[in-house]
Amino acid sequence: MTLEELDVYLHKVEDFEEDNYRRCRNYLKRTNWDRADALEQKQIWRNWEQESKRQQMEMVALQERAFYRQETDRVPVLTYQLGEYGEVVSARVQENQGYEIASRALITAEEGVRKWLTIQKHSRYYWCFTHMHSFVEMNYCYSGEILDYVNGEEIILHPGDLVIMEPGSEHYIGACRDDDILMNLILYPSSLTTLLEKVIPGDSKLADFLIQALERGYGRNNYVIIRGEQDEKLKHILEETLCEFFDEKRVASEEMTGYLIQIIFTMLWRISEEEPERVTFGYNPDSKAYRILAYIRDHAVECTRESVAEHFGYSGSRISNLLTEQFGKSFVAIRNEMRLEMAEKLLQTTNLPVQQIAEQVGLPNQTHFYKLYRAYFGRLPRH
Repeated sequence: MTLEELDVYLHKVEDFEEDNYRRCRNYLKRTNWDRADALEQKQIWRNWEQESKRQQMEMVALQERAFYRQETDRVPVLTYQLGEYGEVVSARVQENQGYEIASRALITAEEGVRKWLTIQKHSRYYWCFTHMHSFVEMNYCYSGEILDYVNGEEIILHPGDLVIMEPGSEHYIGACRDDDILMNLILYPSSLTTLLEKVIPGDSKLADFLIQALERGYGRNNYVIIRGEQDEKLKHILEETLCEFFDEKRVASEEMTGYLIQIIFTMLWRISEEEPERVTFGYNPDSKAYRILAYIRDHAVECTRESVAEHFGYSGSRISNLLTEQFGKSFVAIRNEMRLEMAEKLLQTTNLPVQQIAEQVGLPNQTHFYKLYRAYFGRLPRH
């Protein structure tokens, strides 16, 4: 796929955009869009955003392929969270309007690059409701002007600009016009580990950001904006990545996509260090506590507060204070949560007896294990 072919491919109206496109065109025609001046067109488009909210009686988030069944005639704000492979794992509806959420997979576990990465074009012509994810999402403005709202902040993106969001970040996208092309690059946890091991050194803010993203569920949700409008080299690499990803029949397209993603993050690391004025974090990442958290996760079965303290060169009390200040939980509470998560994974994927699993994750006292498990998951094992 050439860059010219990519441009045509991204600008065409896809099947999943067709209904929104038709409704949008009818609305603009009724409101005399073609005869309005620039200021009037801006107001008309804002009105269409509001109208699109009311029109979305089914409110299907097409770009995420998450489905639900409407049971009332009122349109609420739906917030949902997707699991590691895109399944709906939780959802809440403002004012409890009575929507039934159907769990459906977005991405199946495939081999190669598609096991840890997917790239989608954001659906245009409608307002995208507030949502969040359990993976890292990178929004790339390919063309036009995009209004991206992340954790309550309005961000205006121009061609070449990027927003990278940690899991759990609440965001929505303003209605996009014909030339407003936003690409969603979805990165699963294994890709972050690779980037940290092979590409980005541990003493950079970008590495701190990715470490925090890996430890989802602890601390605040962060995001980073990288301005790339004047960076032709970065834009070219991003566009080549899209060409490789969407041209699956090309020899070694998956391998090329994987390497190009690593190049992109290497370039972002360089930008963050050499041109920090182009990079804006939601808040400055401090990975000290997150590095401790990652170490506890990797050694949850056997680690003690003293062994963690020795590894990092701190006192035991310093470890406890860092974890409590950052996460509001003690060392023992965090370690037990990680052990319970390990146990739950074994319960779901093996037929081992509960007692054996409890011993494997470092909780040999069965009574204590059941007590902790019920308090954490709200149920007993395998119930």
